[in-house]
Amino acid sequence: MALDFGRITVSPERVVHLFGTPGQERFWFMWNDLVNGALGGVIADTRRLETSFTSIDFFESRDIPFVVAVNCFHGHNTRTADEVRAALDLDPPARRRRA
Repeated sequence: MALDFGRITVSPERVVHLFGTPGQERFWFMWNDLVNGALGGVIADTRRLETSFTSIDFFESRDIPFVVAVNCFHGHNTRTADEVRAALDLDPPARRRRA
């Protein structure tokens, strides 16, 4: 296990830095440092939904917005977005108003 880092340049003025952390409890000590100044978080491994609760609790307790990315492994997805939302007890997506 290691800490992953990625950088996505959206535009010359906007760069997104991504830090991938192992989910095991022994690595939780670094999470507080990594979220310092963070605008949001991503929870990406939906194969093991039961392991996502710690991450969700972490972000919610610090008022850090987060998204859940539903992975597609080996060309197929085993869960729908609604199934993931229900399993993780997430609010439905906000509806956008049209002007």
